[in-house]
Amino acid sequence: MGRSGQTLMSPCLELVGVSKTYSVGGEPLNVLEPVSFSIDQGEFVSLIGPSGCGKTTVLNLIAGLEEPSSGTILIDGRPARGPGRDRGMVFQNYSLYPWLTVEQNIRFPLRLGVNTRRPQEELWRDLAYAEHLLEIMGLTKFARAYPRELSGGMQQRVAIARALLNRPRVLLMDEPFGALDAQTREEMQELMLLLSRLERSTVLFVTHDIEEALYLSDRLLIFSTHPGQIIREAVGPLERERSLDIKMTPVFLSMKRELTRLLRSTAKPTFDRDLLRRTIGKKSSIR
Repeated sequence: MGRSGQTLMSPCLELVGVSKTYSVGGEPLNVLEPVSFSIDQGEFVSLIGPSGCGKTTVLNLIAGLEEPSSGTILIDGRPARGPGRDRGMVFQNYSLYPWLTVEQNIRFPLRLGVNTRRPQEELWRDLAYAEHLLEIMGLTKFARAYPRELSGGMQQRVAIARALLNRPRVLLMDEPFGALDAQTREEMQELMLLLSRLERSTVLFVTHDIEEALYLSDRLLIFSTHPGQIIREAVGPLERERSLDIKMTPVFLSMKRELTRLLRSTAKPTFDRDLLRRTIGKKSSIR
Protein backbone atom coordinates (compact mmCIF):
# COMPACT_ATOMS: atom_id res chain seq x y z
CA MET A 1 0.00 0.00 0.00
CA GLY A 2 1.40 3.38 -0.99
CA ARG A 3 -0.02 6.75 -1.86
CA SER A 4 -2.78 6.40 -4.43
CA GLY A 5 -1.64 7.15 -7.96
CA GLN A 6 2.09 7.23 -7.15
CA THR A 7 4.79 4.66 -7.77
CA LEU A 8 8.20 5.01 -6.18
CA MET A 9 11.12 2.60 -6.46
CA SER A 10 11.80 2.81 -2.73
CA PRO A 11 9.19 4.12 -0.27
CA CYS A 12 10.40 6.08 2.71
CA LEU A 13 8.95 3.44 5.04
CA GLU A 14 7.84 -0.09 4.21
CA LEU A 15 6.51 -2.94 6.34
CA VAL A 16 6.37 -6.41 4.82
CA GLY A 17 4.50 -9.12 6.72
CA VAL A 18 5.27 -7.61 10.14
CA SER A 19 3.63 -9.35 13.11
CA LYS A 20 4.03 -9.47 16.88
CA THR A 21 3.35 -12.25 19.38
CA TYR A 22 4.11 -12.00 23.10
CA SER A 23 4.46 -14.75 25.63
CA VAL A 24 2.07 -14.34 28.57
CA GLY A 25 2.24 -16.95 31.31
CA GLY A 26 4.01 -19.27 28.93
CA GLU A 27 1.22 -18.97 26.36
CA PRO A 28 1.50 -17.08 23.05
CA LEU A 29 -0.54 -13.90 22.74
CA ASN A 30 -0.88 -12.70 19.17
CA VAL A 31 -1.42 -8.92 19.20
CA LEU A 32 -0.62 -8.11 15.58
CA GLU A 33 -1.36 -10.19 12.51
CA PRO A 34 1.09 -9.80 9.60
CA VAL A 35 0.66 -6.31 8.16
CA SER A 36 2.17 -4.79 5.04
CA PHE A 37 2.08 -1.16 3.96
CA SER A 38 4.37 1.59 2.71
CA ILE A 39 4.58 5.35 3.12
CA ASP A 40 6.06 7.73 0.56
CA GLN A 41 8.30 10.69 1.33
CA GLY A 42 6.26 13.61 2.69
CA GLU A 43 3.12 11.56 3.21
CA PHE A 44 0.99 11.83 6.35
CA VAL A 45 -0.62 8.48 7.24
CA SER A 46 -2.80 7.73 10.26
CA LEU A 47 -3.51 4.40 11.95
CA ILE A 48 -6.94 4.22 13.54
CA GLY A 49 -8.78 1.41 15.27
CA PRO A 50 -10.14 0.27 18.64
CA SER A 51 -8.01 0.10 21.76
CA GLY A 52 -5.69 -2.89 21.88
CA CYS A 53 -5.64 -3.44 18.11
CA GLY A 54 -1.86 -3.10 17.78
CA LYS A 55 -1.47 0.48 16.54
CA THR A 56 1.07 1.47 19.18
CA THR A 57 2.80 -1.90 18.75
CA VAL A 58 3.36 -1.01 15.08
CA LEU A 59 5.01 2.28 16.09
CA ASN A 60 7.20 0.58 18.68
CA LEU A 61 8.35 -1.98 16.12
CA ILE A 62 9.20 0.71 13.58
CA ALA A 63 10.99 2.79 16.23
CA GLY A 64 13.13 -0.22 17.12
CA LEU A 65 11.83 -0.35 20.69
CA GLU A 66 10.64 -3.92 20.09
CA GLU A 67 11.54 -6.71 17.67
CA PRO A 68 8.90 -8.05 15.25
CA SER A 69 8.03 -11.73 15.50
CA SER A 70 8.06 -11.93 11.71
CA GLY A 71 8.46 -9.70 8.71
CA THR A 72 10.73 -6.85 7.65
CA ILE A 73 10.78 -3.10 8.31
CA LEU A 74 12.59 -0.97 5.71
CA ILE A 75 13.64 2.68 5.82
CA ASP A 76 14.59 3.91 2.35
CA GLY A 77 14.88 0.30 1.26
CA ARG A 78 17.29 -0.69 4.07
CA PRO A 79 16.37 -2.92 7.04
CA ALA A 80 15.73 -0.97 10.26
CA ARG A 81 17.28 -2.69 13.26
CA GLY A 82 17.05 -1.05 16.67
CA PRO A 83 16.47 2.68 17.33
CA GLY A 84 18.10 5.20 14.99
CA ARG A 85 18.33 8.88 14.06
CA ASP A 86 16.23 8.17 10.97
CA ARG A 87 13.13 7.73 13.17
CA GLY A 88 11.72 10.26 15.62
CA MET A 89 9.08 9.41 18.24
CA VAL A 90 6.47 11.59 19.96
CA PHE A 91 4.47 10.01 22.78
CA GLN A 92 1.12 10.93 24.30
CA ASN A 93 2.84 11.92 27.54
CA TYR A 94 5.22 14.78 26.92
CA SER A 95 8.37 12.90 28.02
CA LEU A 96 10.29 16.10 28.73
CA TYR A 97 13.17 16.37 31.19
CA PRO A 98 11.80 18.55 34.03
CA TRP A 99 15.24 19.83 35.05
CA LEU A 100 15.98 21.17 31.55
CA THR A 101 14.61 24.34 29.96
CA VAL A 102 12.60 24.34 26.74
CA GLU A 103 15.71 25.14 24.71
CA GLN A 104 17.77 22.48 26.49
CA ASN A 105 15.06 19.85 25.98
CA ILE A 106 14.93 20.54 22.25
CA ARG A 107 18.72 20.41 21.98
CA PHE A 108 19.04 17.30 24.13
CA PRO A 109 19.60 14.88 21.19
CA LEU A 110 22.80 16.79 20.36
CA ARG A 111 24.23 15.68 23.72
CA LEU A 112 23.93 11.99 22.88
CA GLY A 113 27.14 10.17 22.07
CA VAL A 114 26.17 9.34 18.51
CA ASN A 115 25.80 13.06 17.80
CA THR A 116 28.82 14.40 19.69
CA ARG A 117 31.08 12.41 17.39
CA ARG A 118 29.71 14.11 14.26
CA PRO A 119 31.64 16.85 12.39
CA GLN A 120 31.54 20.27 14.08
CA GLU A 121 29.89 21.94 11.10
CA GLU A 122 26.98 19.51 11.32
CA LEU A 123 26.49 20.28 15.01
CA TRP A 124 26.48 24.03 14.29
CA ARG A 125 23.89 23.42 11.59
CA ASP A 126 21.72 21.49 14.05
CA LEU A 127 22.00 24.27 16.63
CA ALA A 128 20.72 26.72 14.03
CA TYR A 129 17.90 24.29 13.21
CA ALA A 130 16.98 24.14 16.90
CA GLU A 131 16.55 27.94 16.85
CA HIS A 132 14.41 27.59 13.72
CA LEU A 133 12.20 25.01 15.48
CA LEU A 134 11.84 27.26 18.54
CA GLU A 135 10.60 30.04 16.28
CA ILE A 136 8.15 28.12 14.09
CA MET A 137 6.68 26.31 17.11
CA GLY A 138 6.03 29.64 18.85
CA LEU A 139 8.42 28.82 21.69
CA THR A 140 11.09 31.53 21.36
CA LYS A 141 9.73 33.55 24.29
CA PHE A 142 9.68 30.42 26.44
CA ALA A 143 13.17 29.15 25.58
CA ARG A 144 14.36 29.46 29.19
CA ALA A 145 11.15 28.23 30.81
CA TYR A 146 10.88 24.81 32.45
CA PRO A 147 8.24 22.21 31.52
CA ARG A 148 6.28 22.79 34.74
CA GLU A 149 5.74 26.40 33.62
CA LEU A 150 4.12 25.38 30.32
CA SER A 151 0.63 24.28 29.34
CA GLY A 152 0.10 20.76 28.01
CA GLY A 153 -0.08 21.98 24.43
CA MET A 154 3.17 23.90 24.74
CA GLN A 155 4.92 20.93 26.33
CA GLN A 156 3.88 18.79 23.38
CA ARG A 157 5.26 21.42 20.99
CA VAL A 158 8.62 21.03 22.74
CA ALA A 159 8.44 17.25 22.37
CA ILE A 160 7.65 17.53 18.65
CA ALA A 161 10.48 20.02 18.08
CA ARG A 162 12.93 17.69 19.87
CA ALA A 163 11.81 14.76 17.70
CA LEU A 164 12.33 16.85 14.55
CA LEU A 165 15.81 18.07 15.49
CA ASN A 166 17.54 15.01 14.00
CA ARG A 167 15.56 15.50 10.77
CA PRO A 168 14.19 11.95 10.93
CA ARG A 169 13.14 10.20 7.76
CA VAL A 170 9.94 9.18 9.55
CA LEU A 171 8.20 10.93 12.45
CA LEU A 172 6.21 8.47 14.60
CA MET A 173 3.44 10.00 16.72
CA ASP A 174 1.48 7.98 19.29
CA GLU A 175 -1.74 9.85 20.18
CA PRO A 176 0.24 13.04 20.83
CA PHE A 177 -2.84 15.21 21.37
CA GLY A 178 -4.96 12.70 23.31
CA ALA A 179 -4.49 14.40 26.69
CA LEU A 180 -5.30 17.93 25.48
CA ASP A 181 -8.59 19.81 25.78
CA ALA A 182 -10.69 20.14 22.61
CA GLN A 183 -9.65 23.70 21.72
CA THR A 184 -5.93 23.10 22.28
CA ARG A 185 -6.19 19.82 20.40
CA GLU A 186 -7.55 21.55 17.30
CA GLU A 187 -4.84 24.21 17.52
CA MET A 188 -2.19 21.47 17.67
CA GLN A 189 -3.78 19.66 14.73
CA GLU A 190 -3.56 22.80 12.60
CA LEU A 191 0.03 23.40 13.73
CA MET A 192 0.99 19.79 12.90
CA LEU A 193 -0.59 19.97 9.47
CA LEU A 194 1.26 23.18 8.58
CA LEU A 195 4.48 21.94 10.16
CA SER A 196 4.46 18.69 8.19
CA ARG A 197 4.02 20.67 4.96
CA LEU A 198 6.77 23.16 5.86
CA GLU A 199 9.30 20.53 6.93
CA ARG A 200 8.13 18.01 4.30
CA SER A 201 7.94 15.45 7.06
CA THR A 202 6.90 11.84 6.58
CA VAL A 203 4.52 11.11 9.45
CA LEU A 204 2.91 7.95 10.83
CA PHE A 205 0.26 9.05 13.31
CA VAL A 206 -1.74 6.91 15.76
CA THR A 207 -5.10 8.16 17.00
CA HIS A 208 -8.51 6.92 18.15
CA ASP A 209 -10.11 10.10 16.81
CA ILE A 210 -11.55 9.62 13.31
CA GLU A 211 -12.08 13.36 12.83
CA GLU A 212 -8.46 14.07 13.74
CA ALA A 213 -7.19 11.37 11.38
CA LEU A 214 -9.31 12.64 8.48
CA TYR A 215 -8.22 16.24 8.97
CA LEU A 216 -4.50 15.49 9.16
CA SER A 217 -4.00 12.59 6.79
CA ASP A 218 -3.32 11.86 3.16
CA ARG A 219 -4.25 8.24 3.90
CA LEU A 220 -5.78 6.27 6.75
CA LEU A 221 -5.13 2.62 7.61
CA ILE A 222 -8.01 1.14 9.60
CA PHE A 223 -7.22 -1.71 12.00
CA SER A 224 -9.55 -4.43 13.22
CA THR A 225 -9.97 -5.31 16.86
CA HIS A 226 -7.45 -7.62 18.60
CA PRO A 227 -5.44 -9.22 17.09
CA GLY A 228 -4.80 -6.23 14.85
CA GLN A 229 -4.80 -6.34 11.09
CA ILE A 230 -5.47 -3.75 8.39
CA ILE A 231 -9.04 -4.12 7.17
CA ARG A 232 -9.25 -1.04 4.97
CA GLU A 233 -7.20 1.79 3.48
CA ALA A 234 -8.92 5.13 2.98
CA VAL A 235 -7.58 8.07 1.00
CA GLY A 236 -8.29 11.44 2.59
CA PRO A 237 -10.97 13.30 0.61
CA LEU A 238 -9.39 16.67 1.22
CA GLU A 239 -7.01 19.03 -0.51
CA ARG A 240 -3.57 19.18 1.12
CA GLU A 241 -4.05 22.87 1.92
CA ARG A 242 -7.01 23.05 4.29
CA SER A 243 -8.32 24.86 7.34
CA LEU A 244 -10.23 23.60 10.37
CA ASP A 245 -13.48 24.70 8.70
CA ILE A 246 -13.15 21.69 6.38
CA LYS A 247 -14.48 19.57 9.26
CA MET A 248 -17.94 21.07 8.68
CA THR A 249 -18.17 20.21 4.98
CA PRO A 250 -20.50 17.47 3.64
CA VAL A 251 -17.67 15.36 2.17
CA PHE A 252 -15.78 15.38 5.47
CA LEU A 253 -18.84 14.53 7.56
CA SER A 254 -19.86 11.79 5.12
CA MET A 255 -16.50 10.06 5.36
CA LYS A 256 -16.40 10.46 9.14
CA ARG A 257 -19.82 8.79 9.35
CA GLU A 258 -18.71 5.95 7.06
CA LEU A 259 -15.55 5.21 9.05
CA THR A 260 -17.39 5.47 12.38
CA ARG A 261 -19.86 2.81 11.22
CA LEU A 262 -17.00 0.60 10.01
CA LEU A 263 -15.19 0.76 13.35
CA ARG A 264 -18.40 0.14 15.28
CA SER A 265 -19.13 -2.94 13.18
CA THR A 266 -15.72 -4.47 13.93
CA ALA A 267 -15.46 -3.56 17.63
CA LYS A 268 -16.25 -6.19 20.23
CA PRO A 269 -18.53 -4.90 23.03
CA THR A 270 -16.75 -4.58 26.38
CA PHE A 271 -20.01 -4.88 28.33
CA ASP A 272 -23.32 -6.78 28.01
CA ARG A 273 -25.65 -4.29 26.28
CA ASP A 274 -28.62 -6.69 26.25
CA LEU A 275 -28.33 -7.34 29.99
CA LEU A 276 -28.29 -3.60 30.74
CA ARG A 277 -31.30 -2.99 28.47
CA ARG A 278 -33.26 -5.80 30.09
CA THR A 279 -32.43 -4.44 33.54
CA ILE A 280 -33.51 -0.94 32.53
CA GLY A 281 -36.74 -2.40 31.10
CA LYS A 282 -37.52 -4.26 34.34
CA LYS A 283 -36.97 -1.14 36.45
CA SER A 284 -39.19 0.90 34.13
CA SER A 285 -42.01 -1.66 34.33
CA ILE A 286 -41.85 -1.68 38.15
CA ARG A 287 -42.28 2.09 38.26
